[in-house]
Parts: sequence; structure tokens; C-alpha cells
Amino acid sequence: MTAPVAIPKRLGHIWIGPKPAPKLWMDSWPKVHPDWSYTVYGNDTLIGYPFRLRRLINEYAWRGAWAGVQDMMRYELLYRYGGFMADADAISLHAVDELLDQPRAYTVYDRPETDKFRGVCPFLACEPGNPFVGAVIDTLATLEPWELRKPEVSTGNRFLMRMIKERTPGPEVLRIFPTHFFIPWQKSAPNVWYDGPDKVYAEQKWGTSTFAYNRQNGPSDELVPAAEIQARHAGILDRLAGAFGDRQGADQPTTAARLT
Repeated sequence: MTAPVAIPKRLGHIWIGPKPAPKLWMDSWPKVHPDWSYTVYGNDTLIGYPFRLRRLINEYAWRGAWAGVQDMMRYELLYRYGGFMADADAISLHAVDELLDQPRAYTVYDRPETDKFRGVCPFLACEPGNPFVGAVIDTLATLEPWELRKPEVSTGNRFLMRMIKERTPGPEVLRIFPTHFFIPWQKSAPNVWYDGPDKVYAEQKWGTSTFAYNRQNGPSDELVPAAEIQARHAGILDRLAGAFGDRQGADQPTTAARLT
């Protein structure tokens, strides 16, 4: 019997952009969580959902900075619906039900405690309307598209760590899991696994670093030709332009180039 869950049992993945989804990894999550609803939010959601951060999302899409697009989609979808948004390049090992014991936001440290560059991953889960997730969205909404830097800095791990340090949300609003709960090994030391007493709930596979996203039905041994990926990317941009007009975020290209 699974533990009671204090947030909606809505399991999701975000997979957007031109590259094939790592289905073998993604499929592990609904298999381990059979009593959760499951949704993959894809390019149709990217284009059709009424995102508050639409201008920023579109700008990152134009740049091909899909990690930043995914960050903002994650924040808004979790804030609206609640639930658990798993990383596409992670394999589920154990159900997360027992971790989600209060209606609050949840994330995980991205590196061990001894790492001076330690940050936090974008939110994994929350209840609908979580106030800290809402504050993150409010802060991003003050940006102009040309102000966006690399996703890690402007929307992802380093940005979120700054928000936590500035606002110091209490444990009733945010819980940060130890790194090894979801990241039992680091890409810099792939043979060094966490070997302590805690349960490991997922294995991060570092899809970008291993180029898994370039592979058909990834991960696999069949590479998708670069020309096909470029054609898919162009098709997504055509759909965005058809829905929202031409690119709007390049008003100050010199500044944007300096900040990137």
C-alpha cells in the first residue's frame, strides 16, 4: 500500500523541442506509479497553453534554449495543477508517494553538500497555488526577453538557488531533498554511486551530457541526422510564429549577447 500523498497525484513529463524523447527512461515513471495520472506536455502544450511567461518562453524557443523553456513551463504547470513533474532523463526506481507528506513545494539539491557550486534543481512537485512557486513566476514575469541569459542562470538551478537564499521559504512552503534521493551519481564521477542507508528514488542519467536526446527513441544507438533535427526545429518555430507573430525578444541584441 502506498503512503498518503498531500498533493494531487498528477505525474508529468515535459518534452519539447525537435529531438526524440527518451521514452525508455520516461516510461519508467508511470510503471512505478500506476495509481497516478500521467501526462506528457509536448510541443502542442508549448504552443497552445496560455502561459503567463509567454514572451520569455518564446524567446528561449527561438534561441533553441529548450532547458529554459522547460523550466518556465514546469513552474506554471505545477503552479496551476500541482503534482510531480519528473525529469525526462531520469529513471524511476521507487514510488515518491512517501516523500510528499505535506502540501508544499519540493526540489532536490543538484550536487553534494561539499560542492561549492551546489544549487537546486527546478521544482519537482507542489500543490496547486504554492506561494513560493508563485513568487518564482512573479519574479520571472518582471524580465524582458532580451534580459534572459543562459537558462541555468536566468530560470534554472542558479536562479532558483538565488530565490531561495533571498526569500528563505520555510519548511511549510518548500522542502529540498538530499542530492542522492534523485541523483545518486554525478556526471563528473559516473562510477561513484551513493552507498549510504537512504532509499534512492530515481537515477539521473544526464541526457544532455550523454547526447541521449540526439538518438531515435532515445536512448539508443541510432543517431537522428542533424538535418532532421534542424527541420523539426524550424517547424516548431514556424508554429510559434503562426500563433504569436515574429520574434519579439531581440530588441536589444547587443545587451542580450553580452548577458548570454
